[in-house]
Amino acid sequence: MSNYIKKNEFIEILENNGIEIDSTKDNINFERLSSSCAVIETYNYIYCVHYNTIICKFRKDDKQIVLHNGGYETVTTKENINRFLSMIYAPFKIFQKQYQWYIKDSSNDIKEFYNNIHLYK
Repeated sequence: MSNYIKKNEFIEILENNGIEIDSTKDNINFERLSSSCAVIETYNYIYCVHYNTIICKFRKDDKQIVLHNGGYETVTTKENINRFLSMIYAPFKIFQKQYQWYIKDSSNDIKEFYNNIHLYK
């Protein structure tokens, strides 16, 4: 059994989370970050899906970023969030200290990470 998730499975995960994907309206771009993580770009959003969890969402019009680890504070989840942030040129980085996740911005300001945190690029 493989952990390799196919493009249509990632799109199904988005749809199962209430995100409507209209292939006639949305020019869907798909980029794989790993066998279990992919970035899916639609008209106004860029999503990062890791297994069955939308770990990042970037709204293009107002540059809002929403981060969510799905309860999985793993090295892999953190790496995939950081890859996504780098991909959209966001000035943030997730790091861990004594089992707690933090977010550092380009000014080296640090805040505690929590699920569904909203950041602005």
